[in-house]
Amino acid sequence: MAFFPMMPIVMALLLAGPPLSPGVMARRLAIRWGSRCAAKVRSPRGGACLDRLALVALVVGVAGVVLACSAPACPASPDATAPGSRSDGGDPSSRSLRVAPPALTECLPGWQLEAGGAYCEPWASDVEPCPEGQVRTPGDQGCRLVGSPCPDGPFPTDVPRGTSTLFVMPGAAAGGDGSQAAPFARIADAVTRSSAGTIIVLAKGRYDESVDLPRGVTLRGACTAETVLTNSSARRNGTITVYAPETRIENLRIVGGLSAGLWVNGEDGSADVTLSGVVVEEAFLFGIAAAYGAVVNGDDVVVRRTRERPSTRADSYGLGVIVSDNGRVSLGRAVLERNYTGALAIRNGELVLRRAVIREQVVSSAGRFGYGLAIQSRARVAASESVIERNVSAAVEVSEGRFEGRALVVRNTAHRPSDSQLGYGFNLDDAELHLNQVAIDLNGTAALIGRGPGLDVTIEDAWLGRTRYAFGYFGAGMVVDDGMVRLSRVRVTDNSGHGLLFRAGAQVSLADVEVRATGSELDTGEFGRGIEAIDGARIVGERVRIEANRDVGLAAFAGSMVALSDVEVLDTAERGCVSTLCPGYGAGVGVLANAATVQLERFVIARSALVGAQVVDGELTLRDGEVRDNPIGVNLDRADYDVSRISEEVRYTGNERNLATDSSIGTPAPSSLPDLP
Repeated sequence: MAFFPMMPIVMALLLAGPPLSPGVMARRLAIRWGSRCAAKVRSPRGGACLDRLALVALVVGVAGVVLACSAPACPASPDATAPGSRSDGGDPSSRSLRVAPPALTECLPGWQLEAGGAYCEPWASDVEPCPEGQVRTPGDQGCRLVGSPCPDGPFPTDVPRGTSTLFVMPGAAAGGDGSQAAPFARIADAVTRSSAGTIIVLAKGRYDESVDLPRGVTLRGACTAETVLTNSSARRNGTITVYAPETRIENLRIVGGLSAGLWVNGEDGSADVTLSGVVVEEAFLFGIAAAYGAVVNGDDVVVRRTRERPSTRADSYGLGVIVSDNGRVSLGRAVLERNYTGALAIRNGELVLRRAVIREQVVSSAGRFGYGLAIQSRARVAASESVIERNVSAAVEVSEGRFEGRALVVRNTAHRPSDSQLGYGFNLDDAELHLNQVAIDLNGTAALIGRGPGLDVTIEDAWLGRTRYAFGYFGAGMVVDDGMVRLSRVRVTDNSGHGLLFRAGAQVSLADVEVRATGSELDTGEFGRGIEAIDGARIVGERVRIEANRDVGLAAFAGSMVALSDVEVLDTAERGCVSTLCPGYGAGVGVLANAATVQLERFVIARSALVGAQVVDGELTLRDGEVRDNPIGVNLDRADYDVSRISEEVRYTGNERNLATDSSIGTPAPSSLPDLP
């Protein structure tokens, strides 16, 4: 009889390995034997093949009664049309996947939830600007003055009296002795009489001269609104230059002229300055520079509207702050705005920012640059409780440096006008990035772009959203070529083109990550993918939700590997071009393994527009989960695919077809983005 050749297989299943329930044995036996019979079902002998399956099920059932009668109940035999079914009595559809949300909604003092409730911000992105002479920094309840209010008289009233104090007033009578009653007319006169511990007190007025500040000397103005230093003579250094340690500058404004603003140079030894209530505006080349080991510590500082240096080059500079050659700068309650080509440039130096605003930098005459921060050559930057907004090209660019950010809002970065490219929140090249409690929102092309084998990215408690696709270019939440990426409690939502795209061997770890509502590109209507791995990228993760994306929810191509546990891939829709540029093929694939490997455990794949999961020259392994409510549950590229790999503890329900080998539905292709500039 036909079933006698099956007896060795039955006995092997009964005796080898851990005890199996009769239902599990029947399912496994049906899979193995059924795969041999699948090609015969439509043939005249197909009925005989199914009869054999029935006999096998009968044998296993009898054996189960004899060997496992203590079992509380025998599961029903699997549906012959489904690849497999659960045998433990559990229902994956009853599970509730708990993806821990990013910790972004407990706001700092003075901060508030943004309109959508996704993250905290110090103020709304469309808040009215402050009046001239006032600023608002994160944590402030409203606009405020920089430095102290102007006194009624010419001099500040809070200066300690004594021999260590010298007074200066523009237009004062010649022959003064530096007293308040007989002040000097020029700051240079006071400097020549000063020594360590001297406070040079400036009256209201305008001073047109350059100043070299000696060791231990403080330069104090009456107020930033009415104490102005400028230098109408071209000078290689700054309007104020510091070569010495223990200096201070307070309550004054450095404006325009033909030189830079403040130049702190440690080339001759140690040089440091403390700033409090200082405004630098319309300076040439840079507002503040620290180099050769020099140190600048500032609180309540504004650097704005720097100007380009005279040059025949198409791209000259006018940066807000420059830190180089082991210089160190620390700024709190700082505003850097509308500077020419960039706010801060750090090369082989250190920068610390707290409660800073970096916004609206200006592109060069060639339509380039406009960065918030440019970090290069082993430079290190730490920023906290700050806003970087409405800059151009990139909010933060790091090349072979390190950036640490906590409690940041990085938003509204625009494409550069010269070619409508860039527009990145973060642009990384062989860089190290650590972010915690960060919102990267409404940037031009991508929240984050990274490349290079030295790339090392760790992001925790973050929101990456609402990128604005560049026509003819691309859009994404994140694109990474090579390097290491670790994401934990990260939400990627409402981006254009791609949610997360990893290429060129990137090594990625995900934990508590949600990627949802990725839209198709605006001009082509293509893509809209949730997570994609290409060219050898490897993604491992747990507790991942991929929901309401377009084209493909989770895709692996060209030698990539994706292994996720506790994962949902839900509601993958067709591409936006399905009714215009790509009629008849809008995809809508939940999970795709195309010449790549995908492994999912404890999963749900549901409500895809076309197919729950698709295999094309690749390997798909499903364990302990559910494929439901799809037109096709799983579409395989070959009839001899080992269906046991997609059947272990897997429930197929509500699909129009559970399993198919339908080549007519087509195959989504890998994303073909240009090289990252």
